[in-house]
Amino acid sequence: MAGFRLTPIIVVNPPKLQTFSKDSRATRKALKRRANFEVRYCKISAMAEDTMDQHALNTGKTFVWHELYTPNMQSSLDFYQQALGFETETMEMPGMGGYTMLKMNGHGVAGVMSTADGPAQGAPPHWAVYLAVDDVDARVEKCKSLGATVVVPAMDVSTVGRMCLIQDPNGAHIWLYKPTPMG
Repeated sequence: MAGFRLTPIIVVNPPKLQTFSKDSRATRKALKRRANFEVRYCKISAMAEDTMDQHALNTGKTFVWHELYTPNMQSSLDFYQQALGFETETMEMPGMGGYTMLKMNGHGVAGVMSTADGPAQGAPPHWAVYLAVDDVDARVEKCKSLGATVVVPAMDVSTVGRMCLIQDPNGAHIWLYKPTPMG
């Protein structure tokens, strides 16, 4: 079967799919300590695998952050921890107070913001998406020239980056974001 390989898919209870290569012994050992799981094998073509890897790279370089806006943070954190296996961490942000993140495998993957108080007070519950751009201000002007409106003006968040929330001409919201350079 040239061009194909069997890829192990781990099915863990609660249901969560994880894939690993033969070289990820640490992942396999950690999963074996769980009470209920099984290994299923799925035939994936090398081309399909390359396409999935490229998609993940492209997504990771463009849609770089997500935030959950919720009126009840603790209830939401409990739900995502219990239902999907997320971990949480709260860190202090200059000028903002605490910022809570959902983490997977030790890595922050999304923030959680309260809509009961603070800067997002009154916003409806939703997931927000942050899109990486080369220049927030230039992209905002381009978006406005094409019919977008600014919902939250461009702002700098210390040690994080510059961001602006826009509404596209059809009503969808997205954050434009450029990280603070490291170093």
